[in-house]
Amino acid sequence: ATGFRAPTLIENSTQIAKAYVPFQDPERCNDKFKQGCDTWSAYESGSNPGLQPETAKSHTLGIVWEPTSWFISKLDYWNIKRSDEIGTYDLTTVLRNPTRFQNDPAAVITRDPLSAADKAAGATAGEVSLVRLLLTNVAMTQVRGLDLELRGSTNMGEYGKLTEWFNAAYTHSYKYAPSRDDAAIEYAGSLYTPRFTANLGLGWSKAAWGMSADVDHVGQVDARSDFTKPCTLEVEGYPELCTTVGSFTTVNFGASYSGFAKDLTLRLAVRNAFNAKPPFAPSSG
Repeated sequence: ATGFRAPTLIENSTQIAKAYVPFQDPERCNDKFKQGCDTWSAYESGSNPGLQPETAKSHTLGIVWEPTSWFISKLDYWNIKRSDEIGTYDLTTVLRNPTRFQNDPAAVITRDPLSAADKAAGATAGEVSLVRLLLTNVAMTQVRGLDLELRGSTNMGEYGKLTEWFNAAYTHSYKYAPSRDDAAIEYAGSLYTPRFTANLGLGWSKAAWGMSADVDHVGQVDARSDFTKPCTLEVEGYPELCTTVGSFTTVNFGASYSGFAKDLTLRLAVRNAFNAKPPFAPSSG
């Protein structure tokens, strides 16, 4: 299947926001010259009337097995690729690759002339006076994986009805390329992108009453959020923290009552009922 998302009216307009942005200027931050190592500049960001629609291609394959009236299972494979995603360039990347972006109207760096004094001191370019980063068709995301759903029901007559379920998702790959010229980076299994998640639950209902209990599980992840970069904690002297972050499981309870009035349901939910502590996830900064 194919799809697209057209730019919104705001994204496709000429609206510009002005601010100031901090950054490190590689042209003015080296062994000899340090004035650009921690600097600020006027910053313009906003819409771009030249934006094109985001596009997507998806491939799915599903199997449904229903051997009885009280049990059904589903298995789905999915592969989705989104191209020309709307976003802005990374400022650090733009500053480090001036030739690559010199003719791109969505990434404009304006500099003052390089003074003789700064050149003699080691600077290779003048001070940045304006950073202009507009929305553009820049990124690509491709994901693929599996979804499993098992669902059953048990009629207990005058004692109500039970509903059992198990849902699981496995992300085999989650690749993101910040621009057309960048290689796609794999994020599946990284700190914020677990490969495996699951939910197991049991529900009971009778007349206007309903109750449920379920277990949420998030699989272990790597301590790094980006596999292309070294673990900063190791660089800072804490190599023992550069390991996997353990899995996390919580138990939840719910209740509902719909006997007050038509189309009115009162619901109560308790998330993480036993106050399970999440695994330690180290961060730097």
